[in-house]
Amino acid sequence: HGRGSCTQRSASCATRGCQRCWQLRLALVIPLALHAASARHRRRTGRSGTAVRASAESAQENPRVVVAISGKRKTGKDYFYDLLMAQLDPELAETRRFATPIKAHIAKKFGVSLAELETSGSFKENFRAKFYEYDLAERAKDPFVFAREVLQDLQKPILVISDLRQIGDYQYLQQEYADRLILIRLEAAQALRATRGYRFTEGVDDSAVECDLDADRITVPWTLRFENDGDDSKWPGRLERVMQEIDRYLKE
Repeated sequence: HGRGSCTQRSASCATRGCQRCWQLRLALVIPLALHAASARHRRRTGRSGTAVRASAESAQENPRVVVAISGKRKTGKDYFYDLLMAQLDPELAETRRFATPIKAHIAKKFGVSLAELETSGSFKENFRAKFYEYDLAERAKDPFVFAREVLQDLQKPILVISDLRQIGDYQYLQQEYADRLILIRLEAAQALRATRGYRFTEGVDDSAVECDLDADRITVPWTLRFENDGDDSKWPGRLERVMQEIDRYLKE
């Protein structure tokens, strides 16, 4: 159904493009359920937030845990990332994106705003093919080129990476953080991705950027796999599982 035309009143509508249902889910379903999930987590751990500050400020090397979110485009990586970051203390968690230096290069080359290219909106789709062209050309010279650049000067115990997509980046994370790595894979049916603006584009959706971590190319030991089917009532429980994994590493 079209934007604003949905007559459903529950959070079960899977059409992200429906403004009315989307606003209802964000305003009602997620905040209430996340509040309950966070309360359960605090009762079990006896902590406020993800971990006690004393644990986060220990002498161990930062980051103490790395959360890497993976998935093809329009599977909900940015949405899930936003939900996760809302649960983490900003004094304990920081973010890196492997695509940042790629987008910075394109922004400078074409005279556009890097901030706009970093959002999940439609503007960046105009440049996606350019991203991938530059990305793959640079990785052909050095598969770790962007990982080394991005993962510098890490100061906080929790590192969240919102765009794990390629074998080189995965291998770099395994090389540097194998003992503290949480790998999360998001998946979604093509029909549902289409409601979020997905349309197969040759040279983009069949490129290594989109397909490198597919099961027929490499076996990745995902810590958690989530099917993003449009049912937002599932996210609080999923987020609680992620919080438990993070907490487990911070306790060590």
